[in-house]
Amino acid sequence: MSHHPVRADRVLPYHRGCLAHPAETITAIRQLISRAESLTADSPSYDLARWRATALVVLSALCPPDDLVWKLLRPDTAGSATPYPPSDQVFAEGWGATLGVLEGLVAPLPPAHQTEPLRPPERISTATPGPGLYRPALRKDDDPLQTLAAAGPVIRLLGPAEVLGTDGPHPDGPDLRRVVEAAAFIHLCPGGDTGRFNRALWPQHPINTRTRDHLAAQLRGWIGADRFTERPQGGYAFTDAVTSDWAQFQQHVRNAQNAPGPYGDQALRQALDLVQGRPCTDLPHEGPDGWAAPHTHAMTILIVDAARQLMQRCLAAGDLTGAAWAGGRAMLVAPAPEAFHLSIQLSRLAAGEIGAGQTASTALETLRSTLDATRPVGTPAAHTPGPASPSPGTATSPSHATAPLVRYFGAVELVGATGPVGSNRIRRLTEYAAYLHLHPGSRYQDLDRALWPGKDILSTTRNTASSHLRKWIGAEYFPDASSEGGYAFTPAVTSDWNEFQAHLQAARNAPDGEAEFALQQALELVRGRPFAGISPGGFTWAARLAHDMSKAIIDAAHDLTQRRLAAGDIDGALWAAGQGLLATPRTAYDRVESFRTGAPTDRTAAAHQAATDLSHLRDTLGTAAHLVAVDQPA
Repeated sequence: MSHHPVRADRVLPYHRGCLAHPAETITAIRQLISRAESLTADSPSYDLARWRATALVVLSALCPPDDLVWKLLRPDTAGSATPYPPSDQVFAEGWGATLGVLEGLVAPLPPAHQTEPLRPPERISTATPGPGLYRPALRKDDDPLQTLAAAGPVIRLLGPAEVLGTDGPHPDGPDLRRVVEAAAFIHLCPGGDTGRFNRALWPQHPINTRTRDHLAAQLRGWIGADRFTERPQGGYAFTDAVTSDWAQFQQHVRNAQNAPGPYGDQALRQALDLVQGRPCTDLPHEGPDGWAAPHTHAMTILIVDAARQLMQRCLAAGDLTGAAWAGGRAMLVAPAPEAFHLSIQLSRLAAGEIGAGQTASTALETLRSTLDATRPVGTPAAHTPGPASPSPGTATSPSHATAPLVRYFGAVELVGATGPVGSNRIRRLTEYAAYLHLHPGSRYQDLDRALWPGKDILSTTRNTASSHLRKWIGAEYFPDASSEGGYAFTPAVTSDWNEFQAHLQAARNAPDGEAEFALQQALELVRGRPFAGISPGGFTWAARLAHDMSKAIIDAAHDLTQRRLAAGDIDGALWAAGQGLLATPRTAYDRVESFRTGAPTDRTAAAHQAATDLSHLRDTLGTAAHLVAVDQPA
């Protein structure tokens, strides 16, 4: 019997005698599938057994005893008579079969957007699109800092900077922002001497002692002399009576690491509830070169890590609303293109769409990777160990499961290189690999000009770098240079840019349905702006390439978005537009209406607005030779 897509809130009879699907049962099945996304056949037996028991209860209320479902599940051998299977293999097979049955039950319903389709999908018109784009809510009427502020001064750093809970005279006019910045600096950098204080708040020009002392006196009168005392030994510092949302955030995260189950979840929620926007905004020197940049980056990283952790816990518990809320806190601190992309994914997650948990988790992981790559120079990489995150520098078997791949779309990465490498060499060697892949057959003069511009380096410097890269990526992929072939990887080393171009070529030569599929495959490779988050002074050779890659991504997204809008596929158009807008140059953020706070959240209106934004970006990129400069941290 064939099945046609129907709305998820309608009753759908199931074949072979299965009972009807009420809306609440469909929701339960979707939640079970979402929870399964956090499990594998290697997960602890307790977690698998608990999940499977819940699934069997749902199925027993849905399908009669003679239904084909029970033959597929093999209850006589997969643990229906006893709570545990006779072996781990049989147990894993029973868990996998149960998940497959649940996926089969909801297969006739409208599927979530496929991030890795195996074949060209059928065209399904979404005349009634899904829920509006997700917008994280801020607690304007119940500020979580108010209780703390009742006991004394509290500095807000996780959002627009401000000082609460003071009882002294409030600075007015242009002095206010400078005094708030002074409070933030003293709290984050306690004990700093007058020279350090001067360089932070007046980095462009020297100031006299009277100016600094006047500012300190204003802050002391506002905070309280008993909390900001004059220190005979010099330097500036508050007493412990002055705290901040950042200090409270870190304490909640520490509590979450040591608290079991729901207590840990609650601690993470308390931490994330403090987030009101991108950290340390509205400070006079909040730019990438300002004193606050390393602190802002560390705050952003920890916020995203906490959001990822809480999202995974909520997904494992089937709490899709809670998972979306956690993702929304990361959305508050994400750059504009990534925030827009997250809003699309989180709206699907909040609506309980199948597979939305995985795509939302992937979006957060990609954001984390991009943020780590954009850390200010001199700031150590923040690393949260995980099962899929091997420690850099760990030597593994030279036999690669997959050949190395260079990623240019988003944070530049060399994936699949499993040899030993020092963490202090990764940035330089990644640039070396990125250049060499795009310029095979380079002579040593080409490498020197690209990787050490303006410097007269010794051959030993280049040879040392080549040796380290060869050890990291594997000699089988990077043979010694030759007089005929220069420096080059073997053809086995590929890149997302190569794959993207291949999909575009396939789209040009294919009928409409296959062309759409090829465009979708191309856009699935996009994780962010090409060459995003590189260190200052690096990748000077890549400006033209960054422009060309961004233009190609936006062109492809514009094409696919228009095709899907014409076919009435609103959700598909919105996805395509979101992927394209990830490539927006930083200089163009203010011109993209979709990134504004007041942008439409209705999916149809949002899809059309995003299509218009892509069209404008496409025209601008076509006329500006160097609109896309190589990205720098911000």
